[in-house]
Amino acid sequence: MTPSYLPKLLAITLLLPALLSPNAQQPDPAAAQRDVESLLAQAQGQVDPAGTNLMLQADTRAEAMARNNEGGCCGTRCIRIQPQPVTFNIQAQPLTFKWMEFQGNEVYLHDILKTIIFRHRGTPLGARILADYLTTTRCFLPATEWMPEFRAVLDILNLPEWRNSTEPALLRVRAESYETWWSLSIAPKSDPNIEANQINITDFKPGAQAARQSAIAAYRILAAQLPKDQDIRTHLRNLIAARDTTQRNWFCFAAD
Repeated sequence: MTPSYLPKLLAITLLLPALLSPNAQQPDPAAAQRDVESLLAQAQGQVDPAGTNLMLQADTRAEAMARNNEGGCCGTRCIRIQPQPVTFNIQAQPLTFKWMEFQGNEVYLHDILKTIIFRHRGTPLGARILADYLTTTRCFLPATEWMPEFRAVLDILNLPEWRNSTEPALLRVRAESYETWWSLSIAPKSDPNIEANQINITDFKPGAQAARQSAIAAYRILAAQLPKDQDIRTHLRNLIAARDTTQRNWFCFAAD
């Protein structure tokens, strides 16, 4: 009787020469750029949701424009996509790529998502895309060069257009950011990340108790919106009891 795994193993073995061949299909940043240009051009003049959907497709496709060789100034490469035909009210779309030394490739910083967010400021759609942007670009916000990421994120979320948003995805980012702040303020020195990154937890103590209360308030709203989400309820119970949740989603360590 032939073992069940053999057909799969044989198929993989037959594919290996093609996969390892120098002529195997490689990522094509130039083709990806042409697709992005086409999608952005199609989005011009379209009413929503069609226009936004095309821009979201363009943002996803732009990830394939990342290269495997370092370019630009200090590892940052920026290009501008000009949709055709050019008209007076159409702005060129910048696309930014950051070189990641340890990964050996660029990453795309999702500038098209930012464009969509600015167009939909203060709306539920804008809030959902902002949550996606913040999650996708973790540790790449420019302000994180000067402050912990949770503070940079909260500075954005406390702008007038977002501070009252109850969109679940964005509310979760808010809850986790405040929770990160409080959790870091009580982290033990034996925490491997704290020790390895030479972090002084006293830097996080000012405002930490207010941050815990803000996290509780956000999680309470989320628990009412998503009553079956046990993870939300677990975080809420621990925060109310002042038990450390070891939340670190919105803090960038050296290895991030």
